[in-house]
Amino acid sequence: MDYDDPIVPRVGGRVEASYEYVIGHGPQAELQLSWFRRVSQNVSLFSGASGGTAIGAQTLGFGTFSLGGPLRLPAYSTNELLGHQYWLGTAGYLQELRPGLSILGTRLYGAGWVQMGKMYGSPLYPGVAASAAGAILVRTFIGPVYLGGAYGDRGHGRVFVGVGRFFWTRFQLLMTPE
Repeated sequence: MDYDDPIVPRVGGRVEASYEYVIGHGPQAELQLSWFRRVSQNVSLFSGASGGTAIGAQTLGFGTFSLGGPLRLPAYSTNELLGHQYWLGTAGYLQELRPGLSILGTRLYGAGWVQMGKMYGSPLYPGVAASAAGAILVRTFIGPVYLGGAYGDRGHGRVFVGVGRFFWTRFQLLMTPE
């Protein structure tokens, strides 16, 4: 099953698995699951889980995986948590705001989500990290544009702005004020 819309999914699911060999460091594997369910005409709930491991590694000298940024513990800076193994769980709410609103072909959405995750092999943060976030997403003719904010454990907090795919992607153009 795949999403009903590649930009702002409202229904569907996706499973993504990867396995690669990093020269000088060995094999690594990652699994990402996501699911969207429409609960009314304008509201969907979503959830996700992901995890990865550098197989057999205790330390690589650099982070094979990262957490932090708008979709991977948004209260943390992009790539703030680096390590050789991680897990991440997500639950959220998505609503089309003012259905049918069309400004130069755009749609306006609001989203809120919570996440918990842990990065192994990260001496800077050995515990479970948590984050709650909200964002406004505008679907425009140049692609999705979003503005949001997050607050997390240990006083972490961020505001983020981005252009590009919003849901379930690792790579984005981000501006995250420190």
